[in-house]
Amino acid sequence: MLCRLGICYGSPALIQIINNTKAPYNISVPTAHLASLALSPEGLDLMRSNVRLLMENRDELIAGLKQLQCTGEILGANDANFVLVQVLDKARADGGRPSGERAEMCYKRMAEERGLVVRNRSKVRMRRRAWLKARLTPRCRSSAAMDVLELQWAPRRRTRSV
Repeated sequence: MLCRLGICYGSPALIQIINNTKAPYNISVPTAHLASLALSPEGLDLMRSNVRLLMENRDELIAGLKQLQCTGEILGANDANFVLVQVLDKARADGGRPSGERAEMCYKRMAEERGLVVRNRSKVRMRRRAWLKARLTPRCRSSAAMDVLELQWAPRRRTRSV
């Protein structure tokens, strides 16, 4: 079962404004039950364990991305659960520049050949374009994303439908 429950903290005046503008949605019994489990000592221990794993995966991914010649700037050395990586048109050593076209190709290959979901942020107005956003989850190892980014420099494999 999947559910989503949001919590907002703020001053009483701000909370009153938010309550005046939001729809009167109730929290369902299953969602309230799952929230109480998540806030139990065991649920908090699991959350802390997942946070540690996410941070390890993020650090491993950032370290690996820095070794790839096909990547430029990397944003994500913070507390986020994602990393933004700039995709270059050629190797960094050869003067590679951000490439939205290359980012788009890499994005498609990640989905089609590896089943990895990332967001292509190359069309979003940022300081420089050609960003891919990789969201980290406790079940996703960073080595899979590394393999995919290396794919952009490899010849495309032909697949046959059976």
